[in-house]
Amino acid sequence: MLATAAVSKFNVYEDAVQFQCAITIKGIDGIISRNKRDFKHSTIPFFAPEEVLY
Repeated sequence: MLATAAVSKFNVYEDAVQFQCAITIKGIDGIISRNKRDFKHSTIPFFAPEEVLY
């Protein structure tokens, strides 16, 4: 998983790791982050914190 993240299209390695972890966990509905542009290559939905907090 970490090696896959290292060669992914993500510009930030930590974001690539977060994405790789998310796609391996059944039931994950999306990724929450303040920086939307870092997840433009995500194949699962992206959410800003204010979209999921009440």
